[in-house]
Amino acid sequence: MITLHENDSLQESIEDITASLGKKIKQASESFSLALAGGNTPKPLYEHLSQQAWPWKNVQVTLTDERWVNEDHAQSNATMIRVSLLKNEAEKAYFLPLKNKEKSAKEGQQYCETQLVTQMPTLDAVILGMGDDGHYASIFPNMDNLAEVTHIESSALCAATHPKGLAADVISERMTLTLPYLVSAKTIYLLCTGEKKKQIIDSVLAKTGSAFPLQDLADKCEANLTDTQLHIFWSPA
Repeated sequence: MITLHENDSLQESIEDITASLGKKIKQASESFSLALAGGNTPKPLYEHLSQQAWPWKNVQVTLTDERWVNEDHAQSNATMIRVSLLKNEAEKAYFLPLKNKEKSAKEGQQYCETQLVTQMPTLDAVILGMGDDGHYASIFPNMDNLAEVTHIESSALCAATHPKGLAADVISERMTLTLPYLVSAKTIYLLCTGEKKKQIIDSVLAKTGSAFPLQDLADKCEANLTDTQLHIFWSPA
């Protein structure tokens, strides 16, 4: 199931996601697993979530993807999550990073897989962002292993990726959660802004967005191949 929420502002989207996510976390009988996107757009959302008086000690947090850098690097998603979310009320949440001690994402994939399988075998909710090329997590168009990462019957929870065509100063070696693992979640919130991304969303909902990885995610949700509810929150800015 897919629902498009067109809001007037990012703040309105933040309030809507907070209300929905808070209800789910409060109603969870046991632990609640949550995967979070990196990037700039969700930072204000995470700041807002950190102030919510929820039972955070029951929440397990991981990332939808990570650049293969240490946490002292400016492009570390783990550091962004620690700084923006894991403080205030949310300080009690458990955090499972994707980056480990191995030199490469490929070498670190098995350890990451084991950690996810043993600690967070399924997800309850996911917060995604989207790039101007329609990528989400680190699932980009024209990746060498795109078919592997998006194969709905794959048992892999994560995969090393190396997207092509990124800016020279952007780390391309990454670890991403796979599509089948992402859609193990009951709810996915996709948060994005801007007219270019609205055009991508419109084409995906019209089923004419096959050039964008988001199309595959939407198709899996809409075709009832999973029980996932995809909520797309868009605002002009």
